[in-house]
Amino acid sequence: MPSKTGRPGFSYRGISVTWSDQRKRYEGKVTVGKRADGRYDRKSVYGKTSDAIKADIRKLQEKADRKIPIAAGRTPTVRKWFTEWLTELHATLERPLAPRTVDAYLSACMTWIFPAIGDVAIDELTAANLDALYSKMRPHVAPTYLLKVHAIIRRGLKIAMARDLVHRNVAAIRGNPGSTKGRRKKPLTVEQARCLITAIERRPTALRWKVGLSIGPRQGEALGLTWPCVDLDAGAIAKDWQLQRLKWRHGCPDPVKCAAQFCRRENCQPSWAHGCTDPGRCYQQPFRCPARTPGDRCPRHHRPCPKPCPPGCTRHATRCPQRRDGGLRLTRPKTWLASDDDEVATDLVLLPATLAAELREHKRQQSGLKQRLGKEYKDEGLVFCQPNGRPVDPRADLDDWYQILAEAGLPRAGSHVARHTAATMLLDAGLDISAVQQAMGWRDIRTARRYAAPSLGQAKRAAEAAETALFRPVSDLAEHRARKSAG
Repeated sequence: MPSKTGRPGFSYRGISVTWSDQRKRYEGKVTVGKRADGRYDRKSVYGKTSDAIKADIRKLQEKADRKIPIAAGRTPTVRKWFTEWLTELHATLERPLAPRTVDAYLSACMTWIFPAIGDVAIDELTAANLDALYSKMRPHVAPTYLLKVHAIIRRGLKIAMARDLVHRNVAAIRGNPGSTKGRRKKPLTVEQARCLITAIERRPTALRWKVGLSIGPRQGEALGLTWPCVDLDAGAIAKDWQLQRLKWRHGCPDPVKCAAQFCRRENCQPSWAHGCTDPGRCYQQPFRCPARTPGDRCPRHHRPCPKPCPPGCTRHATRCPQRRDGGLRLTRPKTWLASDDDEVATDLVLLPATLAAELREHKRQQSGLKQRLGKEYKDEGLVFCQPNGRPVDPRADLDDWYQILAEAGLPRAGSHVARHTAATMLLDAGLDISAVQQAMGWRDIRTARRYAAPSLGQAKRAAEAAETALFRPVSDLAEHRARKSAG
């Protein structure tokens, strides 16, 4: 049917397509099924050309024929959906993302995902789009970060699939962009751990690092350990809290206006360099050289200079006078589970008897210090804290660990190596892997197998078991079994 301007409509696959003079596009309605009330469910299709709307009608009818769920409304782009998921939707899920996880996901999206595939509709995302993204990232990032970005896309599409926005998870179908088998971290040997204990004994933070080597808490769990989570009578602790540095957020009513006064407006200017043939005889500073030329680096930054802020920037929340939700805070660890009445559901971990006694003495000394300082002591219930009761900065804690390694003559390594060492020593002692899993706080047994590297002690016991079963004389084997049953 022609419109008022004379542009004709047409019929395609039983669908009546009309031209809208107001919106300057073709419109049609495709029946994709029935609603719960029995009425027909129709989805509007739009296109600026006849070929475009025919393609959309054909694609929609094919989905309806294959019984693929079709969500109402326009399909969002990758940029729109992931932004909605990470800013609003995740908080309504059964397991909402932690604040630092949200910040890390948004950073990956802004840096890599959105510039490459942000304008692609999520139901039109293909493996070729992901291949192009990963090819662009691979020369610039570590393989582990590439896997992280892939996991973000896979998780976001999984939630979109549950809401009928996509009919398949293309990231799960494509597979990981590389091996998920990370580089094995070498734990300390027993001899190295004893040398480390000797160096630790000379420091005021000795008890904190002894606990780290004995039961292997993560750094945040050790610094976030509170006295209500310590059972001094049983000599056990529960790793229910962790200390984390959270990102500050604007508390003002207009973050754009607040951030505008701190935004970077232009690129840094490079420093001057000598342009003369003999800088050694110029006797001038580079910016006074008669033949000076622009240098290749900024004098203010050792790393690459930050780029100018985009329009509508809402960053710089650290400088906001009403900033909130940031700094060092106690949060729940990722392995923490709560019941319906919000009671803590973590397992107790027993400490060695030596450390249990030292922890009681540490409690007594801390109570005495609290009485002497009075109001100057900021009691936050932390076991390991500064002399004034404030939390220990994780950066200062890591520097302390580096100094301990240097004094013990050991190579520089992160504090997480203490966790690997604790898991390996427990396995070497003959503990069942499920008991090690409980002590370390892992929820998945596969994590225990990945973290706890098999050592020579375990391999030696396996070889001795094979020797006993296969090659030892039968008489010795019977005697060995009788002695084992008697003992």
